[in-house]
Amino acid sequence: LASRAKEAGTRLLHWVPGTRSDWIIHPNQNRLVLPCMPDTKWKATLLADKRFRQALSLAINRTNVIDAMYFGLSRPVQVEPGPLSPYHSPRLADAFVAFDPERANRLLDQIWSDHGADPRRRVDGFRCMPDGHRLTFYLDFSEGTGMGPAQFVVDDWARVGICCNYRQRTRTLFYTE
Repeated sequence: LASRAKEAGTRLLHWVPGTRSDWIIHPNQNRLVLPCMPDTKWKATLLADKRFRQALSLAINRTNVIDAMYFGLSRPVQVEPGPLSPYHSPRLADAFVAFDPERANRLLDQIWSDHGADPRRRVDGFRCMPDGHRLTFYLDFSEGTGMGPAQFVVDDWARVGICCNYRQRTRTLFYTE
């Protein structure tokens, strides 16, 4: 191929997506807090606490996702430019990617305690908001990205007491929300 490209006067470039992934979870930290909906304040409080986002990351078994969906042809990393970039950061690439549900649980228990909430779980195994109702998050994706590993994430988060449901949204609704 290289000799043929030279003969034709062309060159082949390998482009890597800037995100280095085709499915990324971006927790919304700009939540609208509505006084009539107490869960909006609690969710905003949790998402603003970086330990909560770190715990969610630690709870995901990325190796299972990679083995099932990508035939084991990848390795767990965070979103960062990658080793071919001058901006590559191995520290960032590996931050909170290890599957460690015990550490995730400890972090979540500490967060609940620090914010004055009871860290104990409901009978169904899920964590509660301070008012005792089950805390439920939604993992939204558009038809453009597809479901991807959503079920893996929902199942992994359930194991640390985070109730999450995935929902496909039209691209317009996805961006609006």
